[in-house]
Amino acid sequence: MTNALGVTCVRGDDFSTTNSIIHEVYSAIYHADLLIVDCTGKNANVFYELGMAHMMGKKAILIAQSREDFPFDIAHLRSITYTNTPEGMQKFEAGG
Repeated sequence: MTNALGVTCVRGDDFSTTNSIIHEVYSAIYHADLLIVDCTGKNANVFYELGMAHMMGKKAILIAQSREDFPFDIAHLRSITYTNTPEGMQKFEAGG
């Protein structure tokens, strides 16, 4: 999806090719200028992909629904928490 700023947003799990999933994820991270990483639920795949991005020197914005979703070793990084409700998403999208 491309917005008014000319930014294209692609989900890391939204590929439909014959390549392996990890190959597609690696390629997407490699070609990305910026990653938005949702740590909600402490999904192991998300942290694996964040580690790949970190090793590639990629910039990442960390988001989650709770401070507890950030494990100790990344809890010191700047992050954004949000509430997954209509009002919470309006506030999140408005930057506040």
